[in-house]
Amino acid sequence: STVDRYVDYARIVGQALGDKVASIATFNEPYVTAYLGHWLGVHAPGIQSPQVSVNATHHQLLAHGRALKALRADGVKAPLGIVCVFGPVHPATSSEADQREAARHDILFNRLYLEPLLSGRYPGHTAELLGVVPEIQVGDLTDISTPMDFFGMNYYMRKIASADTPQAPYPPGAQVTDMGWEVYHPGLTDQLLEMKRRHPN
Repeated sequence: STVDRYVDYARIVGQALGDKVASIATFNEPYVTAYLGHWLGVHAPGIQSPQVSVNATHHQLLAHGRALKALRADGVKAPLGIVCVFGPVHPATSSEADQREAARHDILFNRLYLEPLLSGRYPGHTAELLGVVPEIQVGDLTDISTPMDFFGMNYYMRKIASADTPQAPYPPGAQVTDMGWEVYHPGLTDQLLEMKRRHPN
């Protein structure tokens, strides 16, 4: 029912602004709400539940896809899409444990959004690496993968994954921002190339 209410909201926005703005993004960074708010609990609503988190991810993406269909049916002229936060995930070492942790973080941070949106499916190793999968109804993935006019990407940093510590240290001498995030310029190129490899154009 939350998805339905979101579509109602999107239609109101579309009717008011659909011919006045350059573009409309349904969501900005659903990862922040779903993972930081429902898995780690460091953002609102402060829940710490992997299952609730992946369900929140799924329902945001479902609301996005159904909103696109509704806005187009209403004749909205503005280009429609979504904006996600992505970045490459590198293992801290070449160990098998760190490689697995990097694959896990790649699903959480990137592929849990990219693959349903662009390919209509969730990553094949989701259950194995996360221990949970979204609760999906028939037709959900078709709605989620509704074609977009644009796909926005926010890039801030790479992630360094370690099986031994939740926050692997940055390399010695790494430049960091005032927020403590590593400045890693190649990450933008790395992520775009990885997206192109998995989802050609």
